[in-house]
Amino acid sequence: QLPQNVTEIKMVLSDYSGYKPQKTDNQGNTKSCVGHAVLGCVRELVEQYYDINLDFDIISIFNQIEAARIRPKDRMINFLRTGRNGFVAKDGTLVKIIGIQQVELSVDEICKSVQTYGPVIISIKMYKELNLKPKDEIIKILPKDLTSKKTSHAIQIIGFDRTKKLFRIQNSWKPETNVKWINLDDLIRVSKKAFSILGIRIFPKNNI
Repeated sequence: QLPQNVTEIKMVLSDYSGYKPQKTDNQGNTKSCVGHAVLGCVRELVEQYYDINLDFDIISIFNQIEAARIRPKDRMINFLRTGRNGFVAKDGTLVKIIGIQQVELSVDEICKSVQTYGPVIISIKMYKELNLKPKDEIIKILPKDLTSKKTSHAIQIIGFDRTKKLFRIQNSWKPETNVKWINLDDLIRVSKKAFSILGIRIFPKNNI
């Protein structure tokens, strides 16, 4: 439950450190960033609520869902809605998404969603500067870094530091460069859509 007073909300959120970085697979050239962002969030929620570590064949699941997608249906919304029927983990456990919510693209709303529901899945207009050297901790976005193409990329917001005005993000490229910080306003500026998973249910293989 979030406090009702807005000033109190901001005070609570300013001290929130976020979720720990997750195990991340490299999406390579598969264009499966949506799958990695959504299933990465699902994996975190399963661990948080059920204290179970699950692994998914993310690229295989993404390819199956993508093959059934009717273009030009939104890839991220399609993936999230498919999750209502469930994703099957490598050990046979079925995980169903029982609610999704679009998040307003504002610093306050994204921070509240991260604290209330868990990592926020977000699509952005640019991707080039996410592929930094391991030693670079903070992503700096300049106007020249924005792509002129319609290409989108999906990542997770796993935490924030309002004092330093930074979001903590999780990407799905090289493991050594996947967890970085980015300026709050910079990320909002390049964002297209954001979603929270409101809840999940798991069904062990023997109970399906």
